[in-house]
Amino acid sequence: MIIESFVFDCGPLEVNHYLVANESTREGFLIDAGVFDESVTQFAERNNIQITAILLTHLHPDHVNAVRDYADRWKCPIFSPALASLAPEANLVFENDEIHVAGFDLKIFRTSGHTPESISYYCAREGVCFVGDAIFAGAVGGTNLDDLHEEEIGHLRRNILTLPPETELYSGHGPMTTVAIEAAANPFLQPGFTRLP
Repeated sequence: MIIESFVFDCGPLEVNHYLVANESTREGFLIDAGVFDESVTQFAERNNIQITAILLTHLHPDHVNAVRDYADRWKCPIFSPALASLAPEANLVFENDEIHVAGFDLKIFRTSGHTPESISYYCAREGVCFVGDAIFAGAVGGTNLDDLHEEEIGHLRRNILTLPPETELYSGHGPMTTVAIEAAANPFLQPGFTRLP
């Protein structure tokens, strides 16, 4: 598996997009599409990678604003956890769905809280999970209400922390981390932690 990370300025934030490819078939997909940048398309062309899908983790603008540009460039389908105005033709995916993309089997986990539709894409064979803004290295996705925070933490504990400890977590912002690191060191996931007011 090839995983190429692209970091883009998006307003006050830096956002990650991931181009994932199958080394054998040279097929690939893009995780999130908030910023259109030729460095992404050039990487695919330079490495002879045919992009066969765009996968969205949630619908915040910094993750979807350029989905139309990439889809038009690559003429590929879009997978989304909810209806998106920028991609009304997207294939909807839901919790526990399994999709086959570029030779990889991906399972969908619900990780809502940060947004109502947030999902993560897990590839057991490769030991990687693309978690969007649900969890970061040392943090979790921001929520406006205590109930949403508890919802998010519940999904993370059930769906992410139960993955094999060595599973690599690729977040929408910041560096890659692992299940083992976050289980041991992420303060938001420790027993007894209470959300700050």
